[in-house]
Amino acid sequence: MVMYMNQFIGAVKALVEKTCWGVTAGEGTGSVIGVDFGKKINRKRPLSNIHLSEEQRNFQGEYDLFVECSWRIDSQESVVCGSKDANESYGTMVSGLNRIVGQRIVAVNANLPAYDLELRFDNDLILKIFCDETNESEDCDNYTFGTPEQNYIVGCRSQLSIEERNLY
Repeated sequence: MVMYMNQFIGAVKALVEKTCWGVTAGEGTGSVIGVDFGKKINRKRPLSNIHLSEEQRNFQGEYDLFVECSWRIDSQESVVCGSKDANESYGTMVSGLNRIVGQRIVAVNANLPAYDLELRFDNDLILKIFCDETNESEDCDNYTFGTPEQNYIVGCRSQLSIEERNLY
């Protein structure tokens, strides 16, 4: 596991200088969010989901996060939004998440042993991910972090696993 841990930390540090270009959230997703970073990779077949932007239907991120656990965005002065906010199309959650779109990551911090993440953007917003999925009978993942080569899955009780990622 130590080998995976070091590999994971190196992979998340690669997010520094990458720009967020897409966020998936809103009605029908609950508190689950998707965030795309880096280059836009053409999909072999566009997605048909009308709730996604044209860009998200046709491209996927070179790096991405699929977050199923608790998360929050903070500014220097206040809490902007979090996973417990209402997720209507124009609600606090979606409008808060949209504030990181177009922003570059300037720092990443992975807090061990839980693999909590903090992504600091150049507009001083911080996306904080709290790995709180611990109920082994439900066996829910906390989040998946995708790189061009691999998916790092932070599962129940913050157990880290790695699988090959196939970009379209």
